[in-house]
Amino acid sequence: MNTVKAAPIRRARNRATERRIFEHVKATMRPENSPDLDWSRPPQDDPVELVEELLLVPEKRDRVMVNCPICSPNSPQFYHGWVSFFPVEGVYRFIGYECASKYFGRDKIDAAKHESTAAKHHDTAIEFVFDHLGLVPAMIAAFDDVIPAAEHAEYLWHGIGSAHNVRPLLRKVIKEHGNRLVLTRTWTVEIPHETIPDKFIMERKSEPVNFGTLQGALILRTYVTILSGIREHRERLKRIERGGNDAAGVWVLSNIEDRPQVADARNTIDAAERAYKEVRETITDFAKFFDPQNLKALRTWGLSDLNAERLSVIYDDDTVRLKLSHSAGAKIKVDRKLMANLPDWPSKG
Repeated sequence: MNTVKAAPIRRARNRATERRIFEHVKATMRPENSPDLDWSRPPQDDPVELVEELLLVPEKRDRVMVNCPICSPNSPQFYHGWVSFFPVEGVYRFIGYECASKYFGRDKIDAAKHESTAAKHHDTAIEFVFDHLGLVPAMIAAFDDVIPAAEHAEYLWHGIGSAHNVRPLLRKVIKEHGNRLVLTRTWTVEIPHETIPDKFIMERKSEPVNFGTLQGALILRTYVTILSGIREHRERLKRIERGGNDAAGVWVLSNIEDRPQVADARNTIDAAERAYKEVRETITDFAKFFDPQNLKALRTWGLSDLNAERLSVIYDDDTVRLKLSHSAGAKIKVDRKLMANLPDWPSKG
């Protein structure tokens, strides 16, 4: 009677054990003293899982190599090896790199390196998520608090656009002169002819005249989508908050081995922070355009006799009027206080 041989029972890896091994080896450089490593020769055909590649520092071992359980159990052989798990026996061994490549195969080595890198990224993501999960409600509140200023910033952007041709003109100026309000003064002078005595010719001269630096150039961008970005990142954070507070779906806390979900949580928080800081930077820059000192420089430049396109800039505490000659102007209400003292992004400590 033929009998089917039962498949051997495979044990699961133990993260706590692996962490003890790594910490011990990195601290002492002496894996042979780790109580969690087995140094017996492994069964020939048993499966193996490569866990972590480690490189020992010879100077910290008095240049004494380590025995390899496969090829040299009784003689020193290597500094560079793999912590490997043998699931049938349920033990960890430190195997020399050359033996690991020879007996387990190059493909397995490459796959293990890839998995090791992915596992480290996952561990880092888990730590990041747990450190920041409690801040998610404050992050959502920060977006809520900045919405009025963002709405006003978009209103200002549209206001600049309603002043016919002002935005294209100023965008051309900063493109040519790097945010400097520059005009060119030209004149002609008489100079002696090089070959004909007592004859003079007219030569044209020119020089740039700098009226200062134009502040708040971000408001001259063709497209602005401040509010839509805030809403997008706020909703993504809300999904994390609901997951973290809903006992029926606490995936961030109970499903930490789900790499895509943990990575998504980290990416969501990272992206939200970057977006918030960009929103603050944009609003602050818009406010600089409407600063009285900047408007004064813009007015001086705009009304200069050197400027072919006369730009009228009239302003007081809360109103700015912009108008190019022979074009439709714009009257813009400015709330400088609303765009000042924007809340910081929440952080630990």
